[in-house]
Amino acid sequence: MKPHNFDETKQYPVFMYLYGGPGSQQVTDSWGGANFLWYQMLTQQGYIVACVDNRGTGARGSEFKKCTYQQLGKLETEDQIEANRYLANLPYVDGSRIGIFGWSYGGYMSSLCLLKGADQFKMAIAIAPLQTGVITTLFIQKDTCVRHKKMLLDTTTTHLSIM
Repeated sequence: MKPHNFDETKQYPVFMYLYGGPGSQQVTDSWGGANFLWYQMLTQQGYIVACVDNRGTGARGSEFKKCTYQQLGKLETEDQIEANRYLANLPYVDGSRIGIFGWSYGGYMSSLCLLKGADQFKMAIAIAPLQTGVITTLFIQKDTCVRHKKMLLDTTTTHLSIM
């Protein structure tokens, strides 16, 4: 989404939103959903809002979706950083002012993007990010239900972070 009164001779900051979790899809042929009004507010404040479905997300075939198997966070992060590089090279984007935001798996991803692409992202917002142990349990291991229950009942270990 481009800012209201977009002028291609000016440079704008970019707000990237991602979820990026296995089999998910955020990019469609329309804008809407729970965050639509927030995105509109950001464009009214002069931001470009962008969303990229990285490898591992759904609706693009089995190979595209399954390529992240047993390496969650690797290819997805590479794709988001590459999307940042693409956006930063657009003449109307201020490449020094690109931030990324995600919730849950997207929070995990935005943290990884800042960690692995610190020279690319100005900031990251990670809300309720999953930690590696939770991701391994939920998306990789066959005995997910048993492990998840045990993990949640174990009060001596923190498995979730709140930022």
